[in-house]
Amino acid sequence: GLPTGIQNSVISIGNIVIQKNINSFGSFAMAGVGAYSKLEGFAFLPITCMSMALPTFISQNLGAKEYNRAKKGAVFGIITGVAVAELIGIGFYIGIEPLLRFFVDEEQSVSYGEMHAHVTTLFFCLQIFTGGGINYGLYAIIIVMPATNYTLKALKTRSSRDILVAAFFILFVLCLSTGHIYNLIVK
Repeated sequence: GLPTGIQNSVISIGNIVIQKNINSFGSFAMAGVGAYSKLEGFAFLPITCMSMALPTFISQNLGAKEYNRAKKGAVFGIITGVAVAELIGIGFYIGIEPLLRFFVDEEQSVSYGEMHAHVTTLFFCLQIFTGGGINYGLYAIIIVMPATNYTLKALKTRSSRDILVAAFFILFVLCLSTGHIYNLIVK
């Protein structure tokens, strides 16, 4: 309903901001990141399905007053979802170059696509949570978006300031994610 609509609107706005930043790098960056985005959409299908199925499973068991089963299902779903997401991320990190070549031929475009993949695939394990509701979805966009932007900027400029800001955002994302995972498992 409404929370999902708001979350998707925020995601779309975030994507516009990210695309604006990518466009500033030129046409090769737009082509490379665009090709990567098509591949990422396909890769996210299992992650999206798991993040949509888990709340349904838990809700049905809570409604049936099967609290222990709901908790076990939540723990299993989170662990499995994170593992599957990260396996997909590792596969993309390692094998993205030949996949990008299906869409783009220019060496610079492939290079930009690879660079984008090497940053975003590190966060695939966090994507399992974005289907869990507006609060975490907003967190994922508001925090992960600048983390990705600053990491891309740090990779390009090699500036110690940009590297420090990127490291701060990545550490912040990891800390919040760890707390979120802990709360999901404990509660």
